[in-house]
Amino acid sequence: MTGRGFRFGVNLLTPSSRTAWQARCREAEDLGYDVIAVPDHLGLPAPFPAIVSAAEITTRPRLAVFVLNAGFYNPALLARDLAGTDQLVDGRLEVALGAGYVKAEFDAAACPGPARATVSTTWNAQCGRCAACSLIRGINRGRSRVRCRR
Repeated sequence: MTGRGFRFGVNLLTPSSRTAWQARCREAEDLGYDVIAVPDHLGLPAPFPAIVSAAEITTRPRLAVFVLNAGFYNPALLARDLAGTDQLVDGRLEVALGAGYVKAEFDAAACPGPARATVSTTWNAQCGRCAACSLIRGINRGRSRVRCRR
């Protein structure tokens, strides 16, 4: 983080080739952005490969999923993917979880659009058993910055 007391981030949305994507990420770093973020919406680049690709070309910015649609993911499998991604980006991963709000995306993915309470209950139950947290610690041997916050 910079000495500014807050960070500047950019949310990159446009699907592109690997070369074009990495050029945009490099430009964001050169412009001084502290965070490069990608969304989690159908029709846009998959967040984890985009983040790993951004890490290949940048060295300083944190790399973020703007808000992951938790309703699309099994908590333990997502924990595995978050831990693996964090490891591949040298600990620069940041993640926010949301319940999702675009009904058309749930329909297109053939997923029931869970109510926010259902998503929250599912995630809290998983964290209560610490299955997701144990998996993160196991993959990264305790070094992951992706943590369960109960």
